[in-house]
Amino acid sequence: MSPARRRSLPSCLTLPLALLLAGGSLPARAEAVVALVDRVSENNVMYKGPYDPDYTYVGTTVPVTALTGESTLELVGSDTHTGSSFGYEFWTYTVGWSQSQTFSILGQTSALTQIQAQGATNVSVSDLLQCHVIEEVGCSQHWATITGLNSQSLTFTVSEATDYSISGAISGGEAVFLQVWVESDSKFHSIEHFFGGDKTFSLTDTLDPGLYRVINSLDSFEADTAPWSQNATWSYTLTFPSAVPEAETWAMLLAGLGLLGLRARRRSK
Repeated sequence: MSPARRRSLPSCLTLPLALLLAGGSLPARAEAVVALVDRVSENNVMYKGPYDPDYTYVGTTVPVTALTGESTLELVGSDTHTGSSFGYEFWTYTVGWSQSQTFSILGQTSALTQIQAQGATNVSVSDLLQCHVIEEVGCSQHWATITGLNSQSLTFTVSEATDYSISGAISGGEAVFLQVWVESDSKFHSIEHFFGGDKTFSLTDTLDPGLYRVINSLDSFEADTAPWSQNATWSYTLTFPSAVPEAETWAMLLAGLGLLGLRARRRSK
């Protein structure tokens, strides 16, 4: 083809083709920005005998806040607890605990694509006895109140309506909640909750702009016999769509490639 007859490509095709030929990336559709605001982790055990006025605390009695991309928090130990009341009641028990939780994110805290969190709790009690020493009526099984708190709350903002998916599993009394901040009530309200026995869950839906948090919790429990143990686990993955090229950009690219092929064919003739 002579220079006089050579035609230039339409200007609307030059940008995507230039990016492609230069090894660059195509423009992406502006997705809603999901930004991590705060993370609060608690990992502790509280326990007391039948007549103890106060709990004994072990672990992070003050919540741990961290915005690192990935971290693990563990708590392992045991304690033999004894006590008396009014000079004649005596009780003893040994409590053991093992708790862990992990947290990780994909993307930056200012532009999340995925949050993953999981944890496990095991609390056991042995030698749970109450003895009436003065009355000499011997010893019998009694009770101790044990609470294991192994939770994380992750607060994030959504700048515009966006799809999301959440999936996971719970067992042993754990629960997972997805909540939204309601300004008129000045508190979080649950929009999705997963609890009630051992189960897996999966959900896909849309979040409007706002402030949200996903949180897990475990109810307290009482040991009334020994040996006794409580096992609970929780896990979830919260995923947001990543940016994808605009449909119009793909159309421009395909049209441009077609024109390039046509030009190459004409030149070959």
